[in-house]
Amino acid sequence: MFRRTNTLLTIRYDTPPNRIEAFLEGIKKIIQTNPTTRKDQFDVYLNDFGPDGHNILLYFFVKVPGRAEEWLQRHRILLEIVRLAASLDIAFAFPTRTLEIDTMPGQSERPIYPDSANAELKRIAEEYGAGENAKPEGLGIFTAPNMQQASPDSESS
Repeated sequence: MFRRTNTLLTIRYDTPPNRIEAFLEGIKKIIQTNPTTRKDQFDVYLNDFGPDGHNILLYFFVKVPGRAEEWLQRHRILLEIVRLAASLDIAFAFPTRTLEIDTMPGQSERPIYPDSANAELKRIAEEYGAGENAKPEGLGIFTAPNMQQASPDSESS
């Protein structure tokens, strides 16, 4: 019988994009190589901007005879994800609050944003549409699970 895991992993907002992609690819490989997981139906995606960090959707099935084996396999997969995060220097987020103090007594106010010409701001924004900084497919590190060729040994329920 297949049992579903549907959870969110939240990583810190200061995680660089290339490490996020590597993390997603590593999680995908963990699921693909675990002997109990369903290979034809799982999801691993950067899913949302949460209140405390980047949310990663993790949705997969394990084929196990009962609840105890489900917990064991889930434990093994999640522990591998924790090891992967450590090896990539990715920190999981926890609820935080930021206190921002603009000025201290006796200190002059400083502008929040440096002065930039509108043309420069427009140029930067356009580089992410179709310009040199545009990477709508990502950096090529991560391939979405549903964009891969199905392997001949894929199981379905």
